[in-house]
Amino acid sequence: MQSSERKVRAPDGRLLSVLAEGPPGGDPIFFLHGTPGIRGLYERELEEGARRHLRHVFYSRPGYAGSDRLPGRSIADCAADVEAIADALGIDDFYVVGESGGGSHALACAALLSRRVRAVAVLAGSAPIDAEGLDWEAGMGEGNRMEFAAMREGVDALREYLEGEVRALRSIETKAQLLAALDAHLCDADRAAIDGGFGEYLLAAWRQVGEDEIWGWLDDDLAHGKEWGFGLEQCVAPATAWHGRDDLIIPCRHAEWLADRLPNAELHLLEGEGHISLTSHYGASLDALIALSPPGG
Repeated sequence: MQSSERKVRAPDGRLLSVLAEGPPGGDPIFFLHGTPGIRGLYERELEEGARRHLRHVFYSRPGYAGSDRLPGRSIADCAADVEAIADALGIDDFYVVGESGGGSHALACAALLSRRVRAVAVLAGSAPIDAEGLDWEAGMGEGNRMEFAAMREGVDALREYLEGEVRALRSIETKAQLLAALDAHLCDADRAAIDGGFGEYLLAAWRQVGEDEIWGWLDDDLAHGKEWGFGLEQCVAPATAWHGRDDLIIPCRHAEWLADRLPNAELHLLEGEGHISLTSHYGASLDALIALSPPGG
């Protein structure tokens, strides 16, 4: 595999931190990280992509490590950044995957870059906060409910809450400490995933989150707390949604709601899986994504 890093200038002049990894000449796939998150993937997930001749493109959303902040951004603003990166890398069309908080951003690309997005996958993503007929927080673990309660109180309350979370992350040195810190967010399958091989990657990722400023995380939360800036009916690209039935971070009813309203979507609900453990099915989700729009098809 080949790895390359660069900075790309967004249309408004901001700089975005971009990483591409995978086989040279591989079919391009943008992977949009969660909230909070870092650009990049667990090594085994990258290998799943390489086996399918996919070259992953990652970037830090505005305010995350290496990318300039865009205060007040919406979910829809992601599309212009992704298009700028695709143009800079000489990519015409591509797949898009969004994980957790990146799921909504992937749908923004499907809606607003419809001529360039081959197909989109949403992995453990959320519905809009104003989703009609959906009790948005029903089934969420205590950790997420506390975060979104702070979001509803306003910017100052959310900032105070996230600063406390970052301080806690900076003290984590072992997987056991990580499990304890995230316990309110986790089902049994997620605990098992962290206790296994994925835990070392997640520990390193959360350490990086702890080293960052809070602005990317804060702006992601605020963006999810208002209208996304596009309609799901605009997401004409074929879509696949994957979700664990035991997910306590974003309950699976969100995936069901999205799949019912996207024009061309298939739904995969996995028994006994949670939010983090869903990563073990990344290869299968790539197969489903490629099948929706095969290269050269």
